[in-house]
Amino acid sequence: IQAMEEDPSAKQDEAAFQVFVRVRPLLDKEREFRSEETSLGEKKPTGTILTEDNLVFIQDPNPLSDYGKQKVYAFDCVFSGAQNNTDVFSRAASPLMKYLFSGINITFFAYGMTGAGKTHTMLGDIYQEGTRESGICPMADDAIYAKITTDKEKEYTVNVNYLEIYKEQVKDLLRNYQY
Repeated sequence: IQAMEEDPSAKQDEAAFQVFVRVRPLLDKEREFRSEETSLGEKKPTGTILTEDNLVFIQDPNPLSDYGKQKVYAFDCVFSGAQNNTDVFSRAASPLMKYLFSGINITFFAYGMTGAGKTHTMLGDIYQEGTRESGICPMADDAIYAKITTDKEKEYTVNVNYLEIYKEQVKDLLRNYQY
């Protein structure tokens, strides 16, 4: 990002490219499937995913596998299943708003397999009535329009793309256009 290259005081945590990981909590059916019964009849989870600071620890559930050991991965930031979308927005997206209003494009990119929580993180609880947890996109919209409505000295133009990449095809979901 040009503005940060020109500013020698730019912090490390404001790098032009960062990778954040969100580990969603297990669903009830996953908790049941990924557990084994102990001698006391209690359920003990297997294939555990733990987070600490910027690390993700994954324990292979099969002690006989070739891997069978714990894998450790490091990222710029890791969100545990206990953290909500507001936590993710505050740490990952909100700091980028100042660059947006300086004329620099910003991108939020969610990647993962089906069921990993991409839609929940980006849009919120859109399929569940009565819930109010917004995702990154609605919170970013709120922040953008809050700034625009209070800044009477400038004129703003807002352009948004909402892209899906599926089977190597890029589709703009807002304009029904395929690139």
